[in-house]
Amino acid sequence: MTDRFTRGFIAGVAGSVVKNLINLGLVHLNLSTLRYLDFASVILHGDKPDNTGMAIFFFFVELIWAGALGVFIAYLVPNLRAKNYVYKTAFVTVAAWFIFYTTVTLFEVPIVGETTLGTAISQLLTSLLAGLVYAIVSRWLAPTESEGSLMRFTLHDRFAKGFVAGISAGIAFTAINLSSYSLGFAKNRFLDFIGTLALGSPPETLGEQMFSQAIVLVLLGSLGVVFSYLLPQLNEENYLLKGWLFSVIFWFSIYSIGTLFRTPTLYKIPWQTGITNFIAATVFGPLMAWTIYLLDQKYLDNHGETENV
Repeated sequence: MTDRFTRGFIAGVAGSVVKNLINLGLVHLNLSTLRYLDFASVILHGDKPDNTGMAIFFFFVELIWAGALGVFIAYLVPNLRAKNYVYKTAFVTVAAWFIFYTTVTLFEVPIVGETTLGTAISQLLTSLLAGLVYAIVSRWLAPTESEGSLMRFTLHDRFAKGFVAGISAGIAFTAINLSSYSLGFAKNRFLDFIGTLALGSPPETLGEQMFSQAIVLVLLGSLGVVFSYLLPQLNEENYLLKGWLFSVIFWFSIYSIGTLFRTPTLYKIPWQTGITNFIAATVFGPLMAWTIYLLDQKYLDNHGETENV
């Protein structure tokens, strides 16, 4: 199938069917409290489905949304031979999950604006699975455009370098943030901010805190991906300064969103917390940029391989 739009739509729907079926099973087992179709119903109808007919209707609405996301992925990652293809598609589906959860939290959408840890974890994992199914179906629909191992991970790729660099620098960011909190200087942890966006309320239990911290590292890894693709457009001169400014802009944006939407743990934060996170961002940005630079030298210049999206 050569039409990228159709291929993306079919693959997106296929991934959504799998994640919805698993999600329904988890709800039946009381491991999750919300179905994907509940989110579609609340957004469009204002409440959960009242009957089976409505549930079926909103199930198909969810499939259409997933198909549209599939089309977006098809144009975002057009080359089926792209290195780390499956990881890129999974990355986009997980990013869509986080953006959606953040949006309903910021706008305080009833019913779905605050979720349980079990619901958040199950929907994160099923979103990840949907990305894997998308990649498999996409390559099945266009076998002549696909080659090589689907699951092979390589650092000869800007996506992988950025993600690894972001997580590596994110560990330093987290160490500074948690150390300041442990010493009683910072009054909030960064995981409290991100946990509020992902769960709808500040993380309290150990499980919620661990989940929130994992999301923090993935988010910082995502920043590394964005900067990795941005850096060649800016050229690598003064890359440490560029990394620092990129990181500080992210720090400012997070705080601005919290203030604009009056989000708990993000609104009127203590100055000690602000300074701590600014210092952490100041370390994160240059360290991320430096790690990307080192990986570029090792996995591009020494091997002379051309990278693709």
